[in-house]
Amino acid sequence: MSNPADSPLAASLAASVPVAVFILLVLWINQFQDQPADAASGKRNWVVRLAGQGGRLRGAFAVWVGLNLAGFGAVAALGLTLNRWALLALLPLPLFLRAALRGRAWVARWETEGADRAALPFELLEVNAATIGVHLGTGLLLAAAWVIRGA
Repeated sequence: MSNPADSPLAASLAASVPVAVFILLVLWINQFQDQPADAASGKRNWVVRLAGQGGRLRGAFAVWVGLNLAGFGAVAALGLTLNRWALLALLPLPLFLRAALRGRAWVARWETEGADRAALPFELLEVNAATIGVHLGTGLLLAAAWVIRGA
């Protein structure tokens, strides 16, 4: 049986997994600011469902963190099995860690009694931007890993 790393299709599909996870997370974190309006209008996206009646975002944020870790785990698995250069795509990890700390603090303020939920959405923009940066950086570095491997 041949090595999956030798199949361009298999390698491409495997490398697309973390990129797909990270773009999902861009969409996921973007729903946080809209959660009250989405819930009021009857939308049932996953953030609304996890927030429940009280609009508590702790569970939805835990999913965001967990999926980020799964995405970076997939990158590490790629680097350890298919292409050692894929480990370069772990470089955005500190950006995620900083965003996770900022996001955790934001969720705590959001869930504080009497929080100004009209002003708070703007404070999450840094986390949204970091999530986009993680997706972009990881995708570009994975692409570079395959270019380097092929060179």
